[in-house]
Amino acid sequence: MAFDTRLTAVSSVAVELITAESHFASILLAHESTSPPMHLTAAGAATASAKPKTTTLENASVLENVSADILGHEKPTMTYGVYSGGASLAQKRESIEKLAYPQG
Repeated sequence: MAFDTRLTAVSSVAVELITAESHFASILLAHESTSPPMHLTAAGAATASAKPKTTTLENASVLENVSADILGHEKPTMTYGVYSGGASLAQKRESIEKLAYPQG
């Protein structure tokens, strides 16, 4: 019975993580869709689509390491890039909630 209880708890946490990550992605995509269109080659498309999101996070005073975790960027430092497990979901959520998007 204890195993079933732990399995249920793990499943519940997994659903919460998936929901939170989906929420973060939808907020970032909403911001991207309100940015002016850019005409780029395929090689520059990934960098250009990250620029408005990164700028918005920076302007909201989100720590760089948290922004890197939200955007899926590597962290080149020994401390955060190698030894850290990354920002918590709560910290990512708090950072995302600081963002303001144009109403359309």
